[in-house]
Amino acid sequence: MAALNEAAVQPVEIEAFREDIPDLMMEGEETLYSALKKAGRVITCSTSTGGGAGSSYDPSGRPSVRIPMRIKAGSTHTQFNADGGDMGRGTGSLWADQFLGPVSFSQALEITAQAIWSTDSSKKARINVKPVEMTNTLDQFKMALDADFQGDGSGALATIVTASSAGTAGPAYSNVTVDNANQFFDNQIVQVFPSVGGTSRGSFQISYVDGVTNTLYSADALPSFGGATATSDILVVNGASGAAGTSIMGLRAYQVNGNTGTLNGLSRSQYPGRLSTPTVNLSGAALTPFVGRQITSKIQLALGTESPAIADLRWYMNVDQAAAQENQAIQVAITNQQEIKGNSAQDMMKKYTPQTFVDYPVLKSLHQLPGRIDALCLKNWGMIELKAIDLYDVNGQTVFPTIGASGGINASTVVYYVWSGNVYNANVRAGAYVQNAAIPSGIFG
Repeated sequence: MAALNEAAVQPVEIEAFREDIPDLMMEGEETLYSALKKAGRVITCSTSTGGGAGSSYDPSGRPSVRIPMRIKAGSTHTQFNADGGDMGRGTGSLWADQFLGPVSFSQALEITAQAIWSTDSSKKARINVKPVEMTNTLDQFKMALDADFQGDGSGALATIVTASSAGTAGPAYSNVTVDNANQFFDNQIVQVFPSVGGTSRGSFQISYVDGVTNTLYSADALPSFGGATATSDILVVNGASGAAGTSIMGLRAYQVNGNTGTLNGLSRSQYPGRLSTPTVNLSGAALTPFVGRQITSKIQLALGTESPAIADLRWYMNVDQAAAQENQAIQVAITNQQEIKGNSAQDMMKKYTPQTFVDYPVLKSLHQLPGRIDALCLKNWGMIELKAIDLYDVNGQTVFPTIGASGGINASTVVYYVWSGNVYNANVRAGAYVQNAAIPSGIFG
């Protein structure tokens, strides 16, 4: 007779679980979104009747929000003969205004009835999936909006470095290397465009995001309308047209150096220098402390040595430039070994990278473009909002059934978080940016 073995008792064994359930993806980061929200610079707005994102200003209409500015100095300065000489004629200042309209976004969560029933008590599951996923979705929505806030107004999120659809069936059938994979999240649908204002090649759904190697994996074949997905193509938020000025006017819509193009209805060429943000192009060179001084000096040259912008600056950078800044500090660190107790050498690194650069606070974000640092005067930045983040509701109903092939309802429900608004910068000269800084070896990959 056979002995009672483990296989015989498996039906009555109690499974053990670790109490904590970790997330294996990037935490919901919302650095820029939170900075603008916490600053309280939010303008409640209506829907425009004339003038708005992507439109030409219609003087007979009414833009949702005007951002006024004194764009040209007035009065004239003349040396004259006080003994009856001609003092000349005078003039005055010129004011202009940007105009903005809200852009709407949603974040959808769909759960089957069985998933809810199977997890609605601690006797059935380790988590109650409905409230947990509601929280996860809200966090993910804020993270997605923060990614949108980096953009140039077209809805572009990142640029493709390499693209391949040569894998085997599964979530890694396609892989796309981009300049910043942390702009995206798992299950996100994105569009591919050859350029801003081009024709969409189509869309694909991301399976997994690997921010360490800047790689997006997908079970879909990469789209190829008008040509295969290729290097230098851009990935655009789902639903956007990909045209300039039709999506959120984000960081790289305002922090632009030059006198070409438009800014919220204003032609940069009509106001040379006034709508241009100072920049330092390192062309692949490493960040140094002097670069920080170059940036602050350029802002002073643009606005004056006593400008409030100089007192209010924040540096906005990714982990790569935070590490580059720290590398400079390590090179000049001096340690007196005789003053160190114990038998271990002095640790030359602190737990965190420096919290300031040229004595101004650092805002570190994984959504910032690697190789770039923006100096922001946040008192000039803010949001307009038609609808603050909330659950979409119809007469108080926020949970909606889905419709089946029969015309009846599916055993699943969907909820939507929604937000409608935009980002403004009232003075694009009150800031600057570093571009094309060297990325320290080994940070990505």
